Amino acid sequence: MSQTTPQPAPEVLPSAPLVAETETSVESIAAPPSSPSEAFETAAEDEAAEYPTESTEALATTTAPALDPAALNSVEPAELPAPDATSTIPTRVDDAVPASLTELATWKLSCEWSMAVALQAKGQTAQRFGKHLEAARQEAQLLGVALPELPDQAEESAQLEVGLKYLLEDEGPQLAEQLNEKFGVEQAALAELAAKTHVLLLSYVPSSTRLEPVVAAIERSAANSGLPQSVWSELTDLLTRRASFQEVKAAIFRLHEEVTAHLTGSAAGAERD
Repeated sequence: MSQTTPQPAPEVLPSAPLVAETETSVESIAAPPSSPSEAFETAAEDEAAEYPTESTEALATTTAPALDPAALNSVEPAELPAPDATSTIPTRVDDAVPASLTELATWKLSCEWSMAVALQAKGQTAQRFGKHLEAARQEAQLLGVALPELPDQAEESAQLEVGLKYLLEDEGPQLAEQLNEKFGVEQAALAELAAKTHVLLLSYVPSSTRLEPVVAAIERSAANSGLPQSVWSELTDLLTRRASFQEVKAAIFRLHEEVTAHLTGSAAGAERD
């Protein structure tokens, strides 16, 4: 009588989960910055971004040579919607408008325009810097000046260098010269101060051997702007003692808030008069 060889028990496979497990190796997508300040979280020192030598030389002059009129003809300010019939806001300034009103518009123009350039230089998309550029266009329309367009998009490795050169050597000085010719030295200096502080967000390095001319240029623009020294001295003091990038960045945003508040108060007083 033959014997039956016992068969091995079938292997029991683990049952698949009813709900697929989430892959833990997938990185979460970072949310876009919600404010301009957050776009400059990384210190310039970490990115090895610093003022090019020729750019520090460009800081030495208060205004650029006179513009070639043909260059202005190719840049058209954006059209604004027609104002409401009851609106008292002028669509363009004239000689009867108090200087304090044009000073505020000049400050806003340069702040918004140079911030747009700086954000582009940090690799931000048009969705992030577009609102700043549009705000600058509105102030340019009000002031009757030609606003430079942003530089062409550069390769990622060259974005910072292109942005710095654009603000310090190319269109930044030309915009200041327009304002100088139309409104005078103080308003040109206001525009320069706004642009140069945004340049710091791109390039400030406490250990830089080329920091002194940068500090001197910002002090000169601030002093020529007619702003109270109390508004800008904190920033220049921090630069002089080579404070950290984070301290300087915070001081820059405080300066912008205080200048805006100061000029807004002056403009409101002029309107009441």
